[in-house]
Amino acid sequence: MKILIALVTWIATTLQWIKRNDGFIVVADDQRSGSKGNTTYSRNKGGAYARARATPTNPNTSRQQASRSIFGTQSSAWNTLTTGQRAQWDTYAETHTIKNALGQDIHISGMAWYIKLNSRLVDAGDAANATPPPTTANPALASLAVTFTDADTLSVAFTDVISGTARIQLWQTPPHTQGSSPNFNQSRLVGYSPAGQATPWAAESPFAMLDTQMSIFFAKVMDSYGQVSAALEDSEIYSAV
Repeated sequence: MKILIALVTWIATTLQWIKRNDGFIVVADDQRSGSKGNTTYSRNKGGAYARARATPTNPNTSRQQASRSIFGTQSSAWNTLTTGQRAQWDTYAETHTIKNALGQDIHISGMAWYIKLNSRLVDAGDAANATPPPTTANPALASLAVTFTDADTLSVAFTDVISGTARIQLWQTPPHTQGSSPNFNQSRLVGYSPAGQATPWAAESPFAMLDTQMSIFFAKVMDSYGQVSAALEDSEIYSAV
């Protein structure tokens, strides 16, 4: 009986240690740190502890890898511009702003504008520009209606006529249940329409929808300099029936 009581007491004490140390098992007087095999050793205010080693997921999708490659290429290309061309980009930066995560207008450098606009162009399959845009961005689309033609294909209808050099840039939020409202910052780029695209545009979604899930879409008009209009928003529920 004494052995049983002692065992119960030890288990209760151990559980209290685990609770006080965020679910990790404390290892008394253990000075090890780092990972070995499937176990990670560390210390906190409760003492030394060991936990199962977590293997992080790899977020590197093919699109993310391509975007980083384009960004790196355009960063290097900035160094090939003449002094006069860089000065033009710096002048452009003085009179143009972008929205930060809080929705505030902020200024970025001429180099940042060069990389930003040309990365869009190259991503869409166009050539980069050595000089900044001479005109303002296109106005937003007047109307937008996105429908699912399958779990991962879309029909994008709009009313405005897109000029021969302009494209539609489309973004989509991850599939979610009705009632939740993800914003643009949570969306993923669907892609770019062909230049001068007529309505409707058949696009491929980066997601595979399940029945009754919904997505929010944001469409922008991109000109031949990589400038984009304000986004027009639409939402759609996928029905597998």
